[in-house]
Amino acid sequence: MKKIPFYPKTTTSKVSLLYTFFVKKRSWLDGIYEKSYAMKMGRIKMPGLDMNIVNQTPLIKRVMVDEVREFPKHKQLGDFLKPLLGESSFTTNGEQWRKQRNMLNPSFENAKISKVFGLMKDSADDLMKHLRENEDKKVVEVDAEMTYVTADIIFRTIMSTKLERDEAEK
Repeated sequence: MKKIPFYPKTTTSKVSLLYTFFVKKRSWLDGIYEKSYAMKMGRIKMPGLDMNIVNQTPLIKRVMVDEVREFPKHKQLGDFLKPLLGESSFTTNGEQWRKQRNMLNPSFENAKISKVFGLMKDSADDLMKHLRENEDKKVVEVDAEMTYVTADIIFRTIMSTKLERDEAEK
């Protein structure tokens, strides 16, 4: 069986802003159409949100490291994650982000990469187990699940501990 990443049901083509606002307003992921998951990199415009979609690994480095000033994190991401992560490299932009990243660089250089990736995989495996256990639910809040798994990966790789789901929800 071919495994593909989980993503919400999409429309086959771009839809109007009015349709997106009224019909697909539950999550910004609802506004992404099918072609968006196949393009190398592109920008999607939605009401109040411009989003960059990156689907190729080499381009991720370009966006996240090489040209980070050209691709700042959205303010809503910071607003959402700051209560959990504070002023960290995951929530800041510009010079503040650069300082945070420079502080973390020695940790990444000294870390055993295979161990770090193993921790990330463990978190992803736990997420898949959770989704399978809850597959009878009609609607899954994918953005909440992705936020949790992101925070869990951060905790596992930097703090060497699993972020328990009930603790994250507090």
